[in-house]
Amino acid sequence: MGLLTPTTSGTLTTPDGARIAHRDHHPAGRPTTTFLLLHGLAGHQGEWDTLAGRLRSDGHRVVTYDARGHGAGTRTPATTTREAHVQDAVALIEALEPAPVTLVGQSLGGHTAMLSAASHPRLVTSLILIEAGPAGPSRTFPHRSPPGWTAGRSPSRPWRKRKPSWVTRHGRGPWSGGATAGTRPGTAPRSSTRSPNWPPPPTGSSGPASPAPPSSSRANTARCALRNRP
Repeated sequence: MGLLTPTTSGTLTTPDGARIAHRDHHPAGRPTTTFLLLHGLAGHQGEWDTLAGRLRSDGHRVVTYDARGHGAGTRTPATTTREAHVQDAVALIEALEPAPVTLVGQSLGGHTAMLSAASHPRLVTSLILIEAGPAGPSRTFPHRSPPGWTAGRSPSRPWRKRKPSWVTRHGRGPWSGGATAGTRPGTAPRSSTRSPNWPPPPTGSSGPASPAPPSSSRANTARCALRNRP
Protein backbone atom coordinates (compact mmCIF):
# COMPACT_ATOMS: atom_id res chain seq x y z
CA MET A 1 0.00 0.00 0.00
CA GLY A 2 1.26 3.46 -0.79
CA LEU A 3 1.86 6.27 1.62
CA LEU A 4 -1.16 7.51 3.51
CA THR A 5 -2.32 11.04 2.79
CA PRO A 6 -1.96 13.52 5.68
CA THR A 7 -4.75 14.03 8.16
CA THR A 8 -6.58 17.30 7.61
CA SER A 9 -8.05 19.37 10.45
CA GLY A 10 -10.75 21.98 10.36
CA THR A 11 -13.53 23.74 12.23
CA LEU A 12 -17.22 23.66 11.41
CA THR A 13 -19.51 26.44 12.64
CA THR A 14 -23.04 25.24 13.36
CA PRO A 15 -26.19 27.36 12.82
CA ASP A 16 -26.29 28.29 16.51
CA GLY A 17 -22.68 29.54 16.41
CA ALA A 18 -20.90 26.58 18.06
CA ARG A 19 -17.52 25.70 16.59
CA ILE A 20 -16.85 21.98 16.06
CA ALA A 21 -13.21 20.97 15.64
CA HIS A 22 -12.75 17.90 13.46
CA ARG A 23 -10.13 15.75 11.73
CA ASP A 24 -10.42 13.87 8.46
CA HIS A 25 -8.13 10.84 8.12
CA HIS A 26 -7.83 9.82 4.47
CA PRO A 27 -6.40 6.49 3.31
CA ALA A 28 -4.26 6.03 0.21
CA GLY A 29 -6.66 5.50 -2.63
CA ARG A 30 -10.42 5.32 -2.60
CA PRO A 31 -11.81 4.54 0.86
CA THR A 32 -13.63 1.27 1.44
CA THR A 33 -15.83 2.62 4.22
CA THR A 34 -16.18 5.97 5.97
CA PHE A 35 -16.34 5.95 9.77
CA LEU A 36 -17.54 8.81 11.94
CA LEU A 37 -16.28 8.37 15.52
CA LEU A 38 -18.10 10.09 18.40
CA HIS A 39 -16.42 10.26 21.82
CA GLY A 40 -18.11 10.19 25.22
CA LEU A 41 -18.85 12.75 27.91
CA ALA A 42 -15.78 14.71 29.06
CA GLY A 43 -13.77 13.13 26.24
CA HIS A 44 -12.18 14.43 23.05
CA GLN A 45 -11.50 13.24 19.53
CA GLY A 46 -7.89 12.37 20.35
CA GLU A 47 -9.15 9.29 22.17
CA TRP A 48 -9.80 7.75 18.75
CA ASP A 49 -6.31 8.31 17.33
CA THR A 50 -5.16 4.70 17.68
CA LEU A 51 -8.33 3.27 16.18
CA ALA A 52 -8.38 5.90 13.43
CA GLY A 53 -4.85 4.98 12.42
CA ARG A 54 -5.67 1.29 12.19
CA LEU A 55 -8.84 1.86 10.20
CA ARG A 56 -7.06 4.20 7.83
CA SER A 57 -4.29 1.63 7.34
CA ASP A 58 -7.00 -0.85 6.30
CA GLY A 59 -8.22 1.53 3.61
CA HIS A 60 -11.02 3.32 5.45
CA ARG A 61 -11.73 7.02 5.78
CA VAL A 62 -12.13 8.14 9.38
CA VAL A 63 -13.66 11.39 10.62
CA THR A 64 -13.45 12.40 14.27
CA TYR A 65 -14.62 15.57 16.01
CA ASP A 66 -14.87 17.24 19.41
CA ALA A 67 -18.47 17.33 20.58
CA ARG A 68 -19.84 20.73 21.53
CA GLY A 69 -18.52 21.80 24.90
CA HIS A 70 -15.50 19.49 24.55
CA GLY A 71 -11.95 19.61 23.24
CA ALA A 72 -10.91 22.37 20.87
CA GLY A 73 -14.46 23.45 20.04
CA THR A 74 -16.71 25.99 21.73
CA ARG A 75 -16.47 25.25 25.44
CA THR A 76 -19.68 27.05 26.45
CA PRO A 77 -22.17 26.62 23.59
CA ALA A 78 -25.65 28.06 23.70
CA THR A 79 -27.18 24.62 24.24
CA THR A 80 -26.04 21.06 24.84
CA THR A 81 -29.30 19.20 24.26
CA ARG A 82 -29.48 15.81 22.57
CA GLU A 83 -31.00 17.48 19.53
CA ALA A 84 -28.07 19.89 19.30
CA HIS A 85 -25.58 17.01 19.40
CA VAL A 86 -27.47 15.23 16.63
CA GLN A 87 -27.55 18.39 14.51
CA ASP A 88 -23.77 18.72 14.90
CA ALA A 89 -23.16 15.16 13.70
CA VAL A 90 -25.53 15.61 10.75
CA ALA A 91 -24.00 18.98 9.81
CA LEU A 92 -20.53 17.44 9.84
CA ILE A 93 -21.59 14.53 7.64
CA GLU A 94 -23.26 16.85 5.16
CA ALA A 95 -20.34 19.33 5.13
CA LEU A 96 -17.58 16.76 4.62
CA GLU A 97 -19.75 14.63 2.31
CA PRO A 98 -18.64 11.24 3.56
CA ALA A 99 -22.22 9.87 3.58
CA PRO A 100 -23.34 7.26 4.03
CA VAL A 101 -21.15 6.54 7.05
CA THR A 102 -20.66 3.95 9.76
CA LEU A 103 -21.30 5.65 13.08
CA VAL A 104 -19.21 4.53 16.06
CA GLY A 105 -20.19 6.13 19.37
CA GLN A 106 -19.07 5.66 22.94
CA SER A 107 -21.29 6.57 25.90
CA LEU A 108 -22.66 10.08 25.15
CA GLY A 109 -21.37 9.70 21.60
CA GLY A 110 -23.23 6.41 21.35
CA HIS A 111 -26.52 8.10 22.21
CA THR A 112 -25.83 10.82 19.65
CA ALA A 113 -24.97 8.20 17.02
CA MET A 114 -28.11 6.21 17.79
CA LEU A 115 -30.39 9.26 17.57
CA SER A 116 -28.65 10.45 14.40
CA ALA A 117 -29.17 7.08 12.72
CA ALA A 118 -32.82 7.01 13.76
CA SER A 119 -33.57 10.53 12.53
CA HIS A 120 -31.39 10.50 9.40
CA PRO A 121 -31.21 6.89 8.17
CA ARG A 122 -30.14 7.95 4.67
CA LEU A 123 -26.83 9.17 6.09
CA VAL A 124 -25.96 5.98 7.97
CA THR A 125 -25.15 2.47 6.79
CA SER A 126 -24.08 0.89 10.09
CA LEU A 127 -24.22 1.72 13.77
CA ILE A 128 -21.70 0.58 16.41
CA LEU A 129 -22.44 1.46 20.04
CA ILE A 130 -19.92 1.26 22.89
CA GLU A 131 -21.24 1.59 26.44
CA ALA A 132 -24.55 2.83 25.07
CA GLY A 133 -27.85 1.41 23.88
CA PRO A 134 -31.57 2.06 23.40
CA ALA A 135 -32.74 0.27 26.55
CA GLY A 136 -32.85 1.70 30.06
CA PRO A 137 -31.62 0.02 33.24
CA SER A 138 -32.43 -3.68 33.38
CA ARG A 139 -34.82 -4.73 36.13
CA THR A 140 -33.16 -8.13 36.26
CA PHE A 141 -29.65 -6.74 36.67
CA PRO A 142 -29.25 -7.82 40.33
CA HIS A 143 -30.14 -11.38 39.36
CA ARG A 144 -27.85 -11.45 36.37
CA SER A 145 -24.90 -9.72 37.99
CA PRO A 146 -21.52 -11.48 38.05
CA PRO A 147 -20.29 -13.28 41.18
CA GLY A 148 -19.28 -10.86 43.92
CA TRP A 149 -21.72 -8.14 42.84
CA THR A 150 -24.96 -7.22 44.54
CA ALA A 151 -27.59 -4.63 43.70
CA GLY A 152 -26.20 -1.17 44.32
CA ARG A 153 -22.81 -2.44 45.51
CA SER A 154 -19.52 -3.21 43.86
CA PRO A 155 -17.43 -6.29 44.63
CA SER A 156 -14.82 -6.23 47.35
CA ARG A 157 -11.69 -4.28 46.57
CA PRO A 158 -8.67 -6.55 46.83
CA TRP A 159 -6.40 -3.56 46.25
CA ARG A 160 -7.55 -1.84 49.42
CA LYS A 161 -4.65 -1.37 51.82
CA ARG A 162 -4.60 -3.70 54.79
CA LYS A 163 -4.44 -2.33 58.30
CA PRO A 164 -0.99 -2.42 59.88
CA SER A 165 -0.31 -5.34 62.20
CA TRP A 166 -0.27 -3.07 65.22
CA VAL A 167 -3.85 -1.90 64.76
CA THR A 168 -6.09 -3.50 67.35
CA ARG A 169 -8.92 -5.65 66.12
CA HIS A 170 -11.67 -3.38 67.35
CA GLY A 171 -9.75 -0.14 67.04
CA ARG A 172 -10.73 1.04 70.53
CA GLY A 173 -7.43 1.64 72.23
CA PRO A 174 -4.59 -0.03 74.15
CA TRP A 175 -4.73 -3.55 75.49
CA SER A 176 -3.02 -5.17 78.46
CA GLY A 177 -0.75 -8.15 78.36
CA GLY A 178 2.88 -9.05 77.92
CA ALA A 179 5.03 -7.86 75.05
CA THR A 180 4.41 -9.79 71.84
CA ALA A 181 5.64 -9.56 68.28
CA GLY A 182 3.70 -7.51 65.74
CA THR A 183 2.87 -4.54 67.95
CA ARG A 184 3.45 -0.93 67.12
CA PRO A 185 6.45 0.57 68.93
CA GLY A 186 5.38 2.62 71.92
CA THR A 187 1.93 1.03 72.23
CA ALA A 188 0.52 -1.83 74.23
CA PRO A 189 0.41 -5.22 72.47
CA ARG A 190 -2.74 -7.08 71.53
CA SER A 191 -4.53 -9.12 74.10
CA SER A 192 -8.01 -10.40 74.78
CA THR A 193 -8.09 -8.50 78.10
CA ARG A 194 -8.98 -4.83 78.12
CA SER A 195 -6.75 -2.56 80.21
CA PRO A 196 -8.46 -1.39 83.41
CA ASN A 197 -7.46 2.19 82.56
CA TRP A 198 -9.34 2.14 79.28
CA PRO A 199 -11.35 4.07 78.36
CA PRO A 200 -9.64 7.05 80.02
CA PRO A 201 -11.62 9.20 82.46
CA PRO A 202 -13.24 12.40 81.18
CA THR A 203 -11.08 15.49 80.90
CA GLY A 204 -10.63 17.16 84.28
CA SER A 205 -11.49 14.04 86.24
CA SER A 206 -8.92 11.87 88.03
CA GLY A 207 -11.32 9.12 89.05
CA PRO A 208 -12.07 5.92 87.21
CA ALA A 209 -14.09 6.07 84.06
CA SER A 210 -17.80 5.57 84.29
CA PRO A 211 -19.01 2.18 83.08
CA ALA A 212 -19.92 1.98 79.43
CA PRO A 213 -23.65 1.96 78.65
CA PRO A 214 -25.12 -1.39 77.69
CA SER A 215 -24.86 -2.35 74.06
CA SER A 216 -27.87 -2.10 71.80
CA SER A 217 -28.31 -5.87 71.88
CA ARG A 218 -28.39 -5.91 75.69
CA ALA A 219 -30.83 -3.03 75.73
CA ASN A 220 -33.12 -4.87 73.32
CA THR A 221 -32.94 -7.99 75.52
CA ALA A 222 -33.93 -5.92 78.54
CA ARG A 223 -36.90 -4.42 76.73
CA CYS A 224 -38.12 -7.86 75.64
CA ALA A 225 -37.83 -9.14 79.20
CA LEU A 226 -39.95 -6.23 80.49
CA ARG A 227 -42.62 -6.84 77.85
CA ASN A 228 -42.82 -10.56 78.61
CA ARG A 229 -42.84 -10.16 82.39
CA PRO A 230 -46.10 -11.53 83.87
